[in-house]
Amino acid sequence: MAESHREQILVALVALGVAMTGTRHWGGSYPYAPTVSRIYRQPQQVQQKPHAILREASGSEFSATEGVSVGNQVGYRDRFAVSLTGYVAGDDQVAPSTWMQRYWWDWFVTLKANRTLGGIANEIEFGAMEPMDVVVEGQHQPYEAAFEQPLIVIVDPVGPVTVG
Repeated sequence: MAESHREQILVALVALGVAMTGTRHWGGSYPYAPTVSRIYRQPQQVQQKPHAILREASGSEFSATEGVSVGNQVGYRDRFAVSLTGYVAGDDQVAPSTWMQRYWWDWFVTLKANRTLGGIANEIEFGAMEPMDVVVEGQHQPYEAAFEQPLIVIVDPVGPVTVG
């Protein structure tokens, strides 16, 4: 039996993230191949950056779709909330804020180009990106940066699902 459509979405997002290698949109490449996890980690727990964390977020909505039913089968619309957290590291030559903007924009461009995730979704919506300070044991980390990007992955219809 196949995994749920939400699990398939998370797997597809991870696959896109780890494939962000080679020459990127700014004409360069990352110092290390991007890594992606589905388990939350603090920035200091991640040794290699850029690193992304993808996980389900609060705010998902799942509801019956009007007009998508046949007999005892009902179609559903899913607005699946996903949190994308990105960690980057910089140095004296390239500021962490530059790497953060590159990594964030790379995710944006990659997801827009693959917005159906291979046919399992209809669209991906983006909330407001929030830059985050990286603080370890009370100390600001000047060579690291992070962002939080809320996503809504739309699947319409899910199903139809047999009810009754």
